[in-house]
Amino acid sequence: MRLEPVQKVVGMLLMIFSCTMLPPAMLSYWVGDGAVLAFLAAFGLILGLGALLWLPVRSSTRELRTRDGF
Repeated sequence: MRLEPVQKVVGMLLMIFSCTMLPPAMLSYWVGDGAVLAFLAAFGLILGLGALLWLPVRSSTRELRTRDGF
């Protein structure tokens, strides 16, 4: 099993998923319920972990195969 393509895809997915924390953070800021820092902290943590996984293998050209998923 080749881990580079899996690591690249998981890193990208985490970075994309981190963006889902921004609309609740904006809504929390607008409403003023005090949870905006929790959403921003989650955004930063997930984005950082995704970048940490993706950056070392960003130039990898190997394709993800069916065998890599099992």
